[in-house]
Amino acid sequence: MTLLKNTGFEADWSTESSHRVHVFKPDGTDYLTDIGESHTPPSWTTWFYHDPGVYDQPEVGDAWKSVDPRRVMYGEKGVKFFTYYRAHCGGLYQQVAATPGQVLEFSAHCHAWSNHDGEGFPHKHDGLWSEGVGYDTVSIHEDNLPQLNGDPQNDAISNFAFRVGIDPRGGTDPFADSVVWSDRYSNYNGYLAPLVVEATAEASTVTVFVESACIFQFCHSDAYFDEASLEVISDPVDPPDDPPARQYERTVHLIPQDTTLDELFEVIDVAAPLRQTISWSADDAFIDHPNLTARHVKVWGVERIAGDEFGMLEWVKTYYPPAPDVIVFHEFTTDVPPDPEPPEPPTAEPQYPYNPAPLVSIHMQGNYRGDVEFVNTLRPAVVKFCNAVERANSIDAGILTVGRFHRNNQDRYWKDVEPEVGAALYVDEIEGSLRGCPRLDYVESLNEFIDSGKPWQMHRVIRFEVAFCHELQSRGLPQKPVLLTAGIGNPYMQDESPLDENGLTDIEQMLPAVQACVDMGGALGYHSYWDYHSGQSYLGAAWQYHAGRALEGWDTVFRSHGLYPRYIFGECGICAHMAPMDGWRMVCNLEQYTAELVQYQKWLREWNALHGNRVIGATIFTCGGTSEWHDFEVGPYLDAIAAALR
Repeated sequence: MTLLKNTGFEADWSTESSHRVHVFKPDGTDYLTDIGESHTPPSWTTWFYHDPGVYDQPEVGDAWKSVDPRRVMYGEKGVKFFTYYRAHCGGLYQQVAATPGQVLEFSAHCHAWSNHDGEGFPHKHDGLWSEGVGYDTVSIHEDNLPQLNGDPQNDAISNFAFRVGIDPRGGTDPFADSVVWSDRYSNYNGYLAPLVVEATAEASTVTVFVESACIFQFCHSDAYFDEASLEVISDPVDPPDDPPARQYERTVHLIPQDTTLDELFEVIDVAAPLRQTISWSADDAFIDHPNLTARHVKVWGVERIAGDEFGMLEWVKTYYPPAPDVIVFHEFTTDVPPDPEPPEPPTAEPQYPYNPAPLVSIHMQGNYRGDVEFVNTLRPAVVKFCNAVERANSIDAGILTVGRFHRNNQDRYWKDVEPEVGAALYVDEIEGSLRGCPRLDYVESLNEFIDSGKPWQMHRVIRFEVAFCHELQSRGLPQKPVLLTAGIGNPYMQDESPLDENGLTDIEQMLPAVQACVDMGGALGYHSYWDYHSGQSYLGAAWQYHAGRALEGWDTVFRSHGLYPRYIFGECGICAHMAPMDGWRMVCNLEQYTAELVQYQKWLREWNALHGNRVIGATIFTCGGTSEWHDFEVGPYLDAIAAALR
């Protein structure tokens, strides 16, 4: 829930009748005053930088939907912030109560109409035309603006820049060093993704800012704001008390780097009943600590570590004095029985009809112009909506649709409460939207909350997933579930995973959720990204670890247990350097990216040919995303992507 007042600027101006303005001067002074041309929205304060002839006084007023619906995102009105034959730098701010330590996210939607009547500007006073970009609705990151070269239309693209900020100390000076700002974007002709910034509150009050700046004295320099929001991402966490120091004995079983799985089990049989440590690192095994009353090291396969016992003892005396109280040498046995062959699956793999439609489509956020038309024209197998799931009602029949509901704090559904209670709470929150969206075929569970090598967490996650299926079914909701939307590279593969208390790997622990998903006709939603950097694609080179992890790693285990789930990869594409914020636009051009997507789709089809067409489809992250996902954005390139994937 947003902390702001009058977030959509819907409150009638007469409720406060404010002309209040905060003016900042080049000499560093500032003052509050009333200016009749500034109809400041209730709960907000207008601000601007005043350097006459460079940055002049703007006007502020309502932008009514009835006058021009393009200037309003939701509701009946937004805000218009403008100058006439002058440039400006200013915006709005609002002070908000907060708790120190809270992580806050501020977002707002902004765009401009930038039009001039001088030489080289052929569309004078055309309310649909912004100089430099024409009739297109665009959002351009500051790093991607063209260099000024004297050409009127080229240079006009850089006229406007928008950004949003948070002062975590609650100050009202937008030029203070304490303000945390988003990147700047040049947005024209309509609302796309919001601008977003995150900061941690340092006082009981924080201040949010929206800023519009233009550099040319055009006839029309109009900025529009709508739908601002300040959300709590996380509450402050009290630091844990330092645990009391205690004395204890430590026994470490040191094993060679090339220890086989059978040999590891032999060591576990000895160490586990006594809760003793197993380590591949000699440094870890022999290190001393002030809390240790005694150190014991049991070395397995010493000839594979140091060559002989004498070499090991001399090394310890040299590098880790004082030497441990006890060093014991063990040899591995050689008569360990081989692992039994996995059982044959009890049933034959099911076969689903071949779908000639493109398997790769888009992950849709916000309202990007032309995205619905792209889907209905391309007619892919599946498309995904993040939030705004009601837009699925605009998708033609025959195209499967998936919805995801973004939640800032997912822990409250599976970690802070019993997962079954959390699943009921989650479905309570989204049930109305699901019932109001008859064209929505699937609904995703929580996002990327599967981690590797953490059995306690995995057990609670899987309980939530099973309960989520039960809630959908027991309430008679028509949507099928999409489960296990694991982030790239999670969880551990079968041969690298530690075991839980029942001797199960990470993937085996997921089996109850897979069974529930299969029973309801749902799908698994692994996020199928791949790396690309330094001109090198890792789509194929790391297929089994990244993009194809679910198909090559998960599914092999599922099939051995007689389970044959379907898959909808709700996020896919290039994640450059495997860094969360680095998208394809950082490392390759559009031609290279479409070639990657075509190859990815080809390999999905090849897997389907062997496994009964169980991959339903995959959706490219992202179209119409927030500014933080700028480098993943595919919205401007939908025509080229459609041509490649057909």
